[in-house]
Amino acid sequence: MQTKDFGLSVKDVSDEGTFEGYGSTFGGAPDSYGDVVLPGAFVDSLVKHKREGTMPLLLWGHQHGELPIGNWIDMAEDGRGLWGKAQLDLEDPIGLRVHKALKRKSVRGLSIGYETIEKKTDPKQPGVNLLEKLDLW
Repeated sequence: MQTKDFGLSVKDVSDEGTFEGYGSTFGGAPDSYGDVVLPGAFVDSLVKHKREGTMPLLLWGHQHGELPIGNWIDMAEDGRGLWGKAQLDLEDPIGLRVHKALKRKSVRGLSIGYETIEKKTDPKQPGVNLLEKLDLW
């Protein structure tokens, strides 16, 4: 699994622990891996999750050995990027801590886990990968 860090653009954080925002945006400058996510990169993965009745895991710090800190309620790809709405588990100490940090605006980033299914090299920028299809974990 690869990870991708993004500046967190949280739209709203409710007292009940829901939040929404963008976990990935399209285009822009290459990230630290030299990657740029293209529109359409998440569509197949989101369709697969919907068909299987699943959602990507909501983890804190890629801690795969830990239980999720909540659940994604909805995810969609739009013209800007990968949008999501999540519900934190406020009975989980880590979920509660993340909720308080989001309310204080002290969480500044979000990282998604994915597997690269299709990519190509940017012909205009050698060393830059254009990520065409990603499978969300």
